[in-house]
Amino acid sequence: MRKLVDAYAHALIEQAEYDDRYAEILARSRVIEEQISQIEEQRERRKARKRELGAFNKALKEMGPIMEFDEELWNMAVENVVIQKDAAITIRLKIKRQRSSIILETAVKS
Repeated sequence: MRKLVDAYAHALIEQAEYDDRYAEILARSRVIEEQISQIEEQRERRKARKRELGAFNKALKEMGPIMEFDEELWNMAVENVVIQKDAAITIRLKIKRQRSSIILETAVKS
């Protein structure tokens, strides 16, 4: 009888250890699943961006040399323009790098 009680008590300890280990693995699994989800979203954004840049590049090639201002090209390439009080002009292009936009800045003197 004593052996049976000892074996049962030992099994409960193992069950507690198992539960702790299972909870730890489950938590790590959820973190990894979230990371995978974020990577998939990033991948989809990059694929969409690649399509946009491909279309932009194709449009540029079809246009040939640019001899005068082209409003359509401007709208495709420029995200926004900011003119500061000190006459500095910042042009933010729609071409984006991984963590920042390419920004052209120039100062206009009056």
